[in-house]
Amino acid sequence: MSVYINTIGFGYVVLNDGEILDYDVVSICPVQNDKCITKINEIACYYLPGILILEDYKKSNKSERVK
Repeated sequence: MSVYINTIGFGYVVLNDGEILDYDVVSICPVQNDKCITKINEIACYYLPGILILEDYKKSNKSERVK
């Protein structure tokens, strides 16, 4: 499962042996980290991924909220 945090919430894709099982861009209004984390947790608990891929926030030029 890969998660991409952005200014409106996050996007994600769930793969199994190269096959896309699910993907979406989730908008959270108003954007709040705790709401994003809760939704990401729901998705992860459903699919139970073996690997979670996140962007390296230390090298990111994104906003402080996204970092």
